Amino acid sequence: MKIRDKKTSLESDILIPTSIFYNRKISFLEAIVKWLREEKKLRYSEISTLTERDQRNIWTIYDRASKKTKAAQKNEKRKTSKASSAIAEIPISATRNRSVSIMESVVLFMRESGFTNQQVAILLNRSRKTVSTVYRRAVEKTNRGADEN
Repeated sequence: MKIRDKKTSLESDILIPTSIFYNRKISFLEAIVKWLREEKKLRYSEISTLTERDQRNIWTIYDRASKKTKAAQKNEKRKTSKASSAIAEIPISATRNRSVSIMESVVLFMRESGFTNQQVAILLNRSRKTVSTVYRRAVEKTNRGADEN
C-alpha cells in the first residue's frame, strides 16, 4: 500500500513537457525516462513504478538515450524552432496504457485535449500525416472510435 500511495503522489506532481519529444534521435519512452532521471532527479525504481516497466529496462533505456543524445550534441548544436516557444504538458498518467505505444498515448491525449493534428505535429516535431496515422491507430486500439448503436 505504501508503494501505491507513493506512486499516486508522484503521478499527481509530474507533467511532461512536449518539448522533450522534439529530438527525433530518441524514442518517446527514452525521452520520458531521460527527462524523469535528469530533470526530476527520480531513481530508476521510481521511474519504473511510474512507467510500469521493469527497473532493469529503465536503466537500459536511460543508458541508450544518454548515448544517443551525447553523440548528437557532439555533431550539432540544438536547433531552435517555431515549436521551442510553444510547449504543452502531458500528465505521466496519460502514458500508462500499455495497449498503445507511448507515442500513441501522447498523441491520443493531446488530440482529446483539443489540439489539432497540425498543432500536435508542430509540438512533437512530426509530420501532420504521422500524427493523423498514430491517432487513428490509437483510437482503434483503445476502441474509442467504436460505434454506439
